[in-house]
Amino acid sequence: MEASVNYLLSVLQREISHLDLILDFLFEKENALIKNEMSMIQRVVLKEHEYFVKSRDLELTRISVVEVIAKKLGLKSANLSLKQLSEKLGAGTSERLRECRRQLRERIDRINVQNRKCELLLKKSIEMVNYSMKLISGSVAKSSKGVYNQNCQKEDKANLYTFVDQRG
Repeated sequence: MEASVNYLLSVLQREISHLDLILDFLFEKENALIKNEMSMIQRVVLKEHEYFVKSRDLELTRISVVEVIAKKLGLKSANLSLKQLSEKLGAGTSERLRECRRQLRERIDRINVQNRKCELLLKKSIEMVNYSMKLISGSVAKSSKGVYNQNCQKEDKANLYTFVDQRG
């Protein structure tokens, strides 16, 4: 059983390493998005995908090892979490398992935050591209409220902004 637990800890450490690399890739992607370097974004996305696939494989390995350990402990492996497993093991092993669980959760939380930042950057970039396209095509209008006409009457006025002179 100790060999299975040590193998589980080894798999967890590899998962943490993969998550660290994915987090680094997300920081690279953020910088590439800011600098608008499309070739760098493509390279990072490909590397990210490769490590996501490897992480998924490690996750499947982890699940199968947990099933083996659960069977040895006489537990049902369905929905058995690392926390529940750590409560059933000895003090030293339990502490190492809890530490791995904490590190995994921390990395996943950091990845989620970084993903949201990249998503926001992408959304803002798309908004700027759409605005630029509207500006070029002449469909951007800005309303001016509180403009007074020659009769000293307040009127709302819309100015059409365009990149190309539309007078012909």
